[in-house]
Amino acid sequence: MERTLDPAVLASALGDYRPGGVLPSAQDLLATMTEMEVAAFRDERGITDEVLGTAWYLHGLAALDPEVPGFDAGRIRQAFAVSAHLLDLALGDDRRSPADRLQIAFAAQAGYRRSEQDPNATAVYRQVRGLRLVP
Repeated sequence: MERTLDPAVLASALGDYRPGGVLPSAQDLLATMTEMEVAAFRDERGITDEVLGTAWYLHGLAALDPEVPGFDAGRIRQAFAVSAHLLDLALGDDRRSPADRLQIAFAAQAGYRRSEQDPNATAVYRQVRGLRLVP
């Protein structure tokens, strides 16, 4: 968690901030993530569509070929780490359907694995293992 709540990591993952752009500033995202962490401790889990959209956007950016200018291996790893953390927080939102939660879990696990946070990927699995449909 410390790695994804580091302002430098967030700034790197998000890239250059442009007012009115698609992504929030690193400071705004840090404030939102901090609020979500505190809410999660109170078992008040929820994520806005805007924050979930940021998570999916970063997940997509992280999937880019490392040869794309501006997306070196370090930035890709940071984008995966931040997106995985946000997606992990989204798993507790009971307003999401089981199918949506499984998609979110899969992306979070992939992001954690790609950012070398394998224990977190395992923890995500434990959150959704009851949602699996096994014939």
